[in-house]
Amino acid sequence: MHPASAVDHSNLRRMVCMMTIDEYCEIVQRDYPEYISSDQMYRICHISKRTCRYLLETGLVPNIDSGKKTRRFKIKTTDVVS
Repeated sequence: MHPASAVDHSNLRRMVCMMTIDEYCEIVQRDYPEYISSDQMYRICHISKRTCRYLLETGLVPNIDSGKKTRRFKIKTTDVVS
């Protein structure tokens, strides 16, 4: 398992154009840790920061909310790609 900072998002974006959703999900599960941040989630899902925050605050995507101002949400990678 690679640390979260080792993921090259620009390479990942180029590869997404040429693969199926199942292949993309397998790569995300392989390259990301068990729990990810909201920053990683919005990049994986190709959504805005605001949409990501809405999904997390309303509970549409299961998460652990620490209540802190920064690094507030802890999200299981499997909840994002499934």
